[in-house]
Amino acid sequence: MSVKLFSRVPMKEIRTLALDEGSRTSAALVQILLNKRFGLRPEVSALRLGDALETSNADAVLLIGDRAIQSPPGRFAAVWDLGDQWLRMTGLPFVFAMWMAREAAPLTQLEELLSETRDDGVANIDEIAAEEAPALGLTEPQCRDYLRRNLHFHLGSEEQQGLEMYLREAAALGLVPPGEGWHAHVRANGASQAV
Repeated sequence: MSVKLFSRVPMKEIRTLALDEGSRTSAALVQILLNKRFGLRPEVSALRLGDALETSNADAVLLIGDRAIQSPPGRFAAVWDLGDQWLRMTGLPFVFAMWMAREAAPLTQLEELLSETRDDGVANIDEIAAEEAPALGLTEPQCRDYLRRNLHFHLGSEEQQGLEMYLREAAALGLVPPGEGWHAHVRANGASQAV
């Protein structure tokens, strides 16, 4: 729900693509999906964090976060939820974010604290939804449904397989350096632990 492509033309006709600057991961993902599905490599431009979709005249615009959840006004030939499209294409979940730390970082109790914080949040989804929904312009049920059905809070084997596939596809398009999978990518970028 929070990472979407809004296309003003039929998907197979996309030639220009504006990418929300809020997520390099999502920017690569949309390019992978368009290439795998339609063989497209559109010309890309940046959509700055403060800019509205209307400031871009690109054929399609990637929006993330609140801007994607609160669909912008206007008519679109197609709207893709990128997580849903990835799942349909691969049968695997997509990992949009995870906690990581540099190998040399002093992690005294950090993993335990992050795990406790995650578990506390998951146990209190109803309260979080009630408190946050108004500020986000969502109803309580929308917010609760998003937190329960759209987000997963553990990195299991399917998520790891999805990460591996994503990095292979991104490397094949030159969007990330080639490597030995997400573990090597994480080590190459100075991080060693996923929480």
